Amino acid sequence: MNEDSKRGLITSDLALELCGNEGLEFKGRKFVPDETKAYFQFTLSHGFPVATVYGTGIHPNVVALSHKRLIEQNINYEHQIAHYYAEPGKENHVRDAVIGSVVAVDFPSASAGGFRINKDPTKTVGINGVGVLWKQMQRMKTLLGEHQTSRHHWTVSMEVQYLFSESGFAVHMGKKAEFEGSPQDMIDAGYEYVSWKDAPEEMRATFSKKKNRRVAMYKGRNPVLLMGGLDKPVHYAGVAVVRYGAEPTADITRLAASKTADLAVPFQNLAQLFAQALSK
Repeated sequence: MNEDSKRGLITSDLALELCGNEGLEFKGRKFVPDETKAYFQFTLSHGFPVATVYGTGIHPNVVALSHKRLIEQNINYEHQIAHYYAEPGKENHVRDAVIGSVVAVDFPSASAGGFRINKDPTKTVGINGVGVLWKQMQRMKTLLGEHQTSRHHWTVSMEVQYLFSESGFAVHMGKKAEFEGSPQDMIDAGYEYVSWKDAPEEMRATFSKKKNRRVAMYKGRNPVLLMGGLDKPVHYAGVAVVRYGAEPTADITRLAASKTADLAVPFQNLAQLFAQALSK
């Protein structure tokens, strides 16, 4: 990955609603669970002014350009992907924990001239999608069981790659405009925009590349790093199922998970097979 590229983790709140065996209908397709598969429908990655607790956000134009990249990406458990934690010269003890994949996504079409920033974050648009969970994977029994017994409502977290050089900052307007060239719709919503390359060093210092989060204020204001700036695509690399999230407008609207029957194990350990053969 280019040194200027950064993996961002955008976590999202979910409210799981079990809907049994009937399956999900999405954009003319039917997804039916069985003994080894469960499906969930979700909405996430809502456009700015929605922002995460990490001080990151995405312009809806960027989501529109990028959302289809989420199709067929992995769904993992708690960001347990060894590649994310690899450091040169250090031993990596993380083991991959992939538990499914994204099978369908949708995002509204923009009107002429693209999406405009809405001052009300509850009216901004996000990605709708469907993911499949492989029930035979480790941890899935616990995950689904905790939901069904209401012991815990799980959340989802996007894994996003983007370039700082193509990103920028949105910050609440001060008494007067500080940066030239902010889009009028952003100004109308009460924000200014400045690209990463044009931002003053004090502004850049509010965001830690190492921690991938905002770590300071800018002149008494909390800037939001817009990944991909106003119109550059980002790469949705996957989705993690996690216990806690940070994007307040995300949600899971339905979960289809049929009851698991007592099935025969489809294969046996080789040692068991040899032992059986020898016994005969």
